[in-house]
Amino acid sequence: MKNLIKIRWIIIYRELVNSGWWACLVGLTLYVSIVIKITNSPSPNEFSIIFSLMVFALHSIRKDKRMLFIIFHEKVKLYYLSEYIIFSLPFILPLLFHKDIIGILLFYISCFAIVLFDLSVHFINSKKTVWLSRFIPNNNFEWIGGMRKNQYPIIGLYLFCIIISYWHFAGYICLGVITFCFSVFYEDCENQVVLTLNQLNSRNFIIDKLRKHSLQYFKLTSPIILIYVLHYPEKWIFYLPLTIIYYANYILYILNKYKSFIPNQTLRSNFIYVGLTFLGMFIPYLFPISIILIFVFYSKAIQNLKPYFNA
Repeated sequence: MKNLIKIRWIIIYRELVNSGWWACLVGLTLYVSIVIKITNSPSPNEFSIIFSLMVFALHSIRKDKRMLFIIFHEKVKLYYLSEYIIFSLPFILPLLFHKDIIGILLFYISCFAIVLFDLSVHFINSKKTVWLSRFIPNNNFEWIGGMRKNQYPIIGLYLFCIIISYWHFAGYICLGVITFCFSVFYEDCENQVVLTLNQLNSRNFIIDKLRKHSLQYFKLTSPIILIYVLHYPEKWIFYLPLTIIYYANYILYILNKYKSFIPNQTLRSNFIYVGLTFLGMFIPYLFPISIILIFVFYSKAIQNLKPYFNA
């Protein structure tokens, strides 16, 4: 177990190096901002809830559950818990400095519950039915494959978000966690034949992909948006920036895939940017980062795909 956790540290370090100085700089800025916000917050308990949601989202979309289950068997839950405790220390230490013992206990109890009640390893099956398949176009292979692997946490979060709407407007943050789960839909690159199937150039391909997938995202999220707006119309100033950042993050996930596109490969660098944008959702003055990255990644995606369309 110790060796595997050590390997995790090495992988994280390698991903940071591969992501470049820009991702490291943004990540450091986000981390420092979070630490400052925690130490200056009169009620830091809210951060333990945010960190718990992030652990839930990460645990739901991780792809190594079957491998870890084979290695550890009945001890796999202990490994999950050890991993989350160790890798959460950079975010928990500011809470300890703030003497927020209740927040720390709440976070670790949440981690324990997430690991204890996780049964997803028993549902890992590449042939399982996609419940929402009738609402997904047949050519949208990212959503079909993504929902096949992650439909249980996404549907569970979706229902939870609706239920919470009857008690508190802050439940709208769950929509951001759902959006975060969509990031794994765009980790696996298709082959070149599928990429160039419609004979578009790289620019038109990106525009068409963003248009169709943004519409699909809107269809799924619009009921939640409507429910919260109807229940708490006076909170529109709270919903508007969050909705913009959710859509910006979703578009960023698509562009991040194609700016680094390699046929038939899985893009691990996606994890770094996804984690940064997730944390950025909770720091208002860092909202523009996702929007800025959209313009940067858009041009990079077009340039990166040109060789495949011109081949």
